Amino acid sequence: MKIQKLAATLLNVTRLIAFAGLLTLMAGSALADRQGPPSANCADMIPNECYVELSALCSATENAISLKPMNKSGLKTKVLGAAIKLNQDKIGQADQKLVDYETKLGQLDDADKPKISEADANTLGAALSAAQLCVDAQL
Repeated sequence: MKIQKLAATLLNVTRLIAFAGLLTLMAGSALADRQGPPSANCADMIPNECYVELSALCSATENAISLKPMNKSGLKTKVLGAAIKLNQDKIGQADQKLVDYETKLGQLDDADKPKISEADANTLGAALSAAQLCVDAQL
């Protein structure tokens, strides 16, 4: 009889541990969803005519400490998109990606409560200008 009670207790404990593991897995998944999309990787950029300028913009975006990860990822995705379009000889579309970057940067800076520091905004603005000049020179 004692062995049966012990076995039943062990079975209940095992079920409880499995349930706790499932809850932990679900909580981790929910937290990952709230953290935004996976970060775009500047190292994935394929060399092109404006590689130096686009890489500098991507790196400056990554190093902008006042930006939230979600905003960094979105901006870096625009830079990487510009590099892809440039590699496809779609210069106008590459330029549009940088215009989109500029628009988003302006929104972050001009918000009632700015979502980027003035120093980071100035650094990104300078790097963006250099990238735009290079892409525009390809037209």
